[in-house]
Amino acid sequence: MSDSTPSYFKSVPDELPVRRVKTAIVTGASSGIGLELAKKLSLNGYRVVGNSRRITSARTLTETEHIKRVDGDISLPETAERVVASAIQHFGTIDLLVNNAGVFLPKPFTEYTTEDLRVAVATNLFGFFFVSQLAVARMRLQKFGQMWWMQYKSLLWRPGGIADGRGLKAALALGAEGVQIGTAFLACAGSGANTTYREALLSKDTPRTELTDKFTGRLARGIKNHLMDELSDIDSTVMPFPLQHALVQTVAQPASMRGRADLMTLWAGQSVGLCQHADAAELMTELIAALEDIRKSEFEELGRQAETASR
Repeated sequence: MSDSTPSYFKSVPDELPVRRVKTAIVTGASSGIGLELAKKLSLNGYRVVGNSRRITSARTLTETEHIKRVDGDISLPETAERVVASAIQHFGTIDLLVNNAGVFLPKPFTEYTTEDLRVAVATNLFGFFFVSQLAVARMRLQKFGQMWWMQYKSLLWRPGGIADGRGLKAALALGAEGVQIGTAFLACAGSGANTTYREALLSKDTPRTELTDKFTGRLARGIKNHLMDELSDIDSTVMPFPLQHALVQTVAQPASMRGRADLMTLWAGQSVGLCQHADAAELMTELIAALEDIRKSEFEELGRQAETASR
């Protein structure tokens, strides 16, 4: 990070228009959930700065007067500086930062190579840190703004059972500084889950979820189906992870390819019955609206307190 303070941090207008247009930064915006979020935010009136390593050549997000693209590796501080500078120089403010960029390595961590670890840490940690540091610094000067992190947990967080704006409001009202939402995003296109899996998550006929160690050798929650029942009825010692996982996948993987939900390992949290969005951008729009309602209520309460104190 440069030692000198970037010019776009040196001043913020004393007054901003009451009905101003908002600006969002979305990392990992060239594909999947990040791309859909960038598009949906733009359709909802946000100016958007989208970033990914090769977002221009990907040609999935079209640059317009209200959408700007910034190529580059977000794990590098110079890329983070260019992303934040683009938002300030083109649009003047940063209202929302969506840290969506991330690397998922679909194998047990015991099989990670040194290069695997380097890539994962660079994107998932440094890629979050550098752009968040700059964006939050700007938000503090503005005295407004919010950040969404698609991968990690806050120090005080509320896991499980949250899949919509109502759950978000309830968790924050109870004192949580953040929430972790997983199952609701699994049901969305772009999550990586196949069509059969996502349809099971969104189905109103989905049975309850249960904890089991029969799928992988480790305790986890999934949708109760025929495979879970059959494995539960087998009176035998569960093999340690990943041996149990490898064994069960000899059945579950072919079932997934054939669309057999009854024989798949359908991971899901307790909130599965609340899943209603097949579009991640729609889900994010609902969550953002819920958070803005909370902030509005907080400001109104501060106003009432100030008025009472002045009497």
